Amino acid sequence: MNRKILILILIFAAALAIRVYQLSIFEYKNDQYFAILLGNDTRNSHFLVTHGMLSGVGVNNPPAFLYIMGLLTGFTNDPFYLTFFFFGINILALALAMFYFYRTLPGIYAILSSAFLALFPAFTFYSSNIWAQCLLPLIMIILNINLYKFIKYGNSWNFFAAFILTALAAQLHMSGFFIFPALLIILIYRWNKVDKRTIGAAIFLSFLLFVPYLIHLFLENGLHKIISYGASFKRDIPWKVFPAHIRMSSFDFFRYYFKHDFNSVLRGAAGLWSFVLYPLTFIPAALFVFGFLSYLKWLIKGRRFFSLDDDINKRYPLPFQICGLLITVVTLGYLVLRVRTPMHYFILLFPAYSLITGFAAFKAWKTYWGKLTVLLGIISTVFLLAGVLIFLDKAGGHPHEYGISYKELISWRKDIQSAVSKGACFNVKANFTGKGKADKEVTEAVLSDKNGCRAGTKPIPVEINIGWNSKTMRYEHSIHWREPLERF
Repeated sequence: MNRKILILILIFAAALAIRVYQLSIFEYKNDQYFAILLGNDTRNSHFLVTHGMLSGVGVNNPPAFLYIMGLLTGFTNDPFYLTFFFFGINILALALAMFYFYRTLPGIYAILSSAFLALFPAFTFYSSNIWAQCLLPLIMIILNINLYKFIKYGNSWNFFAAFILTALAAQLHMSGFFIFPALLIILIYRWNKVDKRTIGAAIFLSFLLFVPYLIHLFLENGLHKIISYGASFKRDIPWKVFPAHIRMSSFDFFRYYFKHDFNSVLRGAAGLWSFVLYPLTFIPAALFVFGFLSYLKWLIKGRRFFSLDDDINKRYPLPFQICGLLITVVTLGYLVLRVRTPMHYFILLFPAYSLITGFAAFKAWKTYWGKLTVLLGIISTVFLLAGVLIFLDKAGGHPHEYGISYKELISWRKDIQSAVSKGACFNVKANFTGKGKADKEVTEAVLSDKNGCRAGTKPIPVEINIGWNSKTMRYEHSIHWREPLERF
């Protein structure tokens, strides 16, 4: 076994350990709870649904995610096992991405890109979440591989696969539609090499995949929502897309998750060391900016989207060219259509961030000070990521974006169960105090556990008050019995 493979295996093992720990405290909010309920509804309606959950821009997504949830909930409704499925999909995507890097990039470039993808916050946190977008990484890495093969070898079936994968991504989440312009650019670049019948077959099959959603658009007034959204000029241009890119490629991802509590969480995660380590986490952010500006410089100077010239490929490897194009096209799409872009809209760009950041790190690696700088950026980020995960475990979550962890909810349910005889069931009412996320439906569903009631058994009415203590930086709760326990 050569040293490059050994290092990649060690990186993957470290990523697996971090993700398994994060899985133990996974997010379980209203979004995840409703996804399970809608999966049950989809199965009960024999999968005859035409659209999915409402997107952040007020337009319904296509129904593919509900089809998947319908299949999964046919086996289990347990949030842990369902989350584990998403976890497995993302671990597979990571392994495939690292193999892609290994086969197509210079050794150090492949190792550095793998480290950024495997050990950094954004895709660690998005590796175990019951969300449509969290199924995108596996599709996107297979898409990247097929685009690479099509551009390099001109095999029409690779373009066919890329087109179908893009259609599947769009079926899962609206952000997938923004990949189609990139496909058009690539098709024009390789027009003389592609079999036109293959293009026709890809378009026809994609049309069949979209038939349910087309029914929603033209027969269920779905098109009116899209036209109303597109015709509105009241939306601001989403300039936040630029800091979002930096956050997806660095430790500052947590500014989105913790917002005003960011500095407090940082101190809770690393104490005084945070004042030393946090400034060093700006190194990967700077590397991403440098890498992307390098791509734009090459793009403008060369006046071409791709080059297969051996000398150019040594300096700007083809996977780097592909990822640069994807980031550019998706960014312009969000800006032109003025799409409000929460962070999960950028999961679509897996694994582009790591390749762009890795490119700049690879350039810096050629000098002693460059090696030291890159290593300090990686080590400080991983150390603080571990600290944040431990903090979330102890705190039970966080009220801004994370919410109450499933592990914490289960511990509260045990607190309720311990006060009464074995086999009792509960009807819980949750009261949230203070600011922050108040996912009442999922909290009451997990704590009530009404399915555990025996026939003829009356649920015990319970009230739980939940609040975030900003001094201790953790969730606190108090349980109140709405009726004397002696009655049950």
